[in-house]
Amino acid sequence: MIGMVDLKETTLIDFPGKIAATVFTQGCNFNCAYCHNKMLIGQNIEDVIDLDSFREFIQKRKNFLEGIVFTGGEPLLYNDLGKVFKIIKSEGLDVKLDTNGSQPKKLKDLLDKDLIDYVAMDVKSDYKNYESVIGREFDLSKIENSIKIISSSNIDYEFRTTVIPEVTTIKTVKTILEDILPEDVKKYALQRYQTVEGYIQIEHTKEDWQEYIDEFGKYDFVEFRGNF
Repeated sequence: MIGMVDLKETTLIDFPGKIAATVFTQGCNFNCAYCHNKMLIGQNIEDVIDLDSFREFIQKRKNFLEGIVFTGGEPLLYNDLGKVFKIIKSEGLDVKLDTNGSQPKKLKDLLDKDLIDYVAMDVKSDYKNYESVIGREFDLSKIENSIKIISSSNIDYEFRTTVIPEVTTIKTVKTILEDILPEDVKKYALQRYQTVEGYIQIEHTKEDWQEYIDEFGKYDFVEFRGNF
């Protein structure tokens, strides 16, 4: 069973260019200190949305919606994700996947089966500081492989980095652009970290966020989110 624990019935921002619904799955293999969805890191929520109820929701809303977003948590931790995506596609809706890039084999399998229309992958940091940001040791070749799989696919995609004050520096972003992302990357989003109660209580000032805009705004593929 897929651990679908929450459903936002309508969103105009989660799936670029489409009216969509967003499904949240529980469980994540990373432990990022800045995560706004920390309640989803474990798999302790028993009240999940069953497949029949989800199918019924899609059938009722398919004439209004254009797509479904799966986010988390990390949706690719579930082996049966393709089954859910097939249901969505069979109703004429597109699928967007938000992922941390830790499961390249599962990602490739879904892409090879044409079950994903848009991928948004978080690139947490440069490789030197990656494990510190995600809160665990990890085989970073999996991140590298996921980036290659996504960037060589024929679908729309974006890579994105949450810019954390005192952690994600200008130098960090430069290293990501120069050493991690492909030269022909389609879209790279820099997301300004914004505090939520109980999480890192530090935000960028308008002035230091402007430094990122000044430094990276020259790239037409870079998008800034959370601007003042």
